[in-house]
This record gives sequence, C-alpha cells and structure tokens, in this order.
Amino acid sequence: TNAGLIILKEKEHPLKIQSYIPAKRAMEISLMDILEATGEHLNCNRPITEQFYAQYGRAAQKLGIINQIARIYLKEITLTDL
Repeated sequence: TNAGLIILKEKEHPLKIQSYIPAKRAMEISLMDILEATGEHLNCNRPITEQFYAQYGRAAQKLGIINQIARIYLKEITLTDL
C-alpha cells in the first residue's frame, strides 16, 4: 500500500532504494504514520522499563502514558465483554 512516507524521484528506477526520498520532513512523520505503514502495533502487555525511558527520552514519556492508559482500560475488559 502507499503510505505516503516516501516518493519516487522523477526519472528514477523504482527497484533502487536510492531512487526514493522522504515525502515529508522528519518532524512531520508521526509514530502512527510509521505503525500504519508497517502494519505494526504498540505492545502494551508490559509496563515500560527504565531502560526504555533512558533510550527514547521524550518519546518514551509519551509512550509511557499511552501504555499505562491502555493497560488500565484493557484490565477493565472481561471475558463477558467479549
């Protein structure tokens, strides 16, 4: 699928990786864009570790909040809800 993250340069061969450039500036590409483009997901099965916070800084802070909220709501869904 075309996620719109990269574009083929004019008159370039589509099978060569160097033929592509980003469609947006890095600050305009979100984690959601990347997750949707790759078909990946966030893993909320475990609390975020201190190592993760140290490695990813500001992004880890935001992901930590999302992770905690997801975990709270997931705990409220019981088998009878499914």
